[in-house]
Amino acid sequence: MIPWQITGPAAQPIFAMEPHGGGPQPNALARRGEVIEIPQGARIVHTGPAKPTGRYEFEFVTEGFDELEFIETFFNAQKGRAGGFWFPTWQWEFDFVSYEMPNFNSYYAGVRHTDYAASVYPLGSHFRQLLLLHGDAWHVHTIDAAVANVSPGIDSLHLTGPLGANSTPDVPLLTYDATRQHDAYRPLWLKWGRFDQDALRVVTKNSALGYFSIAIAFAECPAEVPL
Repeated sequence: MIPWQITGPAAQPIFAMEPHGGGPQPNALARRGEVIEIPQGARIVHTGPAKPTGRYEFEFVTEGFDELEFIETFFNAQKGRAGGFWFPTWQWEFDFVSYEMPNFNSYYAGVRHTDYAASVYPLGSHFRQLLLLHGDAWHVHTIDAAVANVSPGIDSLHLTGPLGANSTPDVPLLTYDATRQHDAYRPLWLKWGRFDQDALRVVTKNSALGYFSIAIAFAECPAEVPL
């Protein structure tokens, strides 16, 4: 099990406790003046200078008082909406399909993600942090370069700045013409944001055993990334 709190980029905390359920809203990645469509069929025209943000709602069901205490302590340390931190969306954002041999703790990885290099990477550092999970091991990387379509449907990402249980990925060496997803490796996108609420909503399930349900909302703040 990875720690509930990890030190991330710019020495800022990552809220890494995995939720039991969630309902993230689609992320609007349109640039100024562009029109996009999201799964619900809505159309968004982004005309302001600020980058679009997303809001994520998760439910945590504690199985002991230590979990409840961690959530309350982390929330209080951020003073509700006041403090910023990193958090994963817990969606499978990338298919990790290949990597080149690491060199001095940096390496090139191949991912299958539609137009990441061309459309998402240019949006800035808010979209360039990756948390990789492999069993009980975890790695935090900055994506400092991206090349589109090195092989059909595969972008190449240069990953640096490893933080975690190991400094290199523990997966078989694959070449860029590989198309299968490596299921043992779970890539998660890190977002910078804040709690989108000023108080925790705690529902008691079994107070004697420390079972509580806590709904928490996170809001992205891409303009505030501390890099």
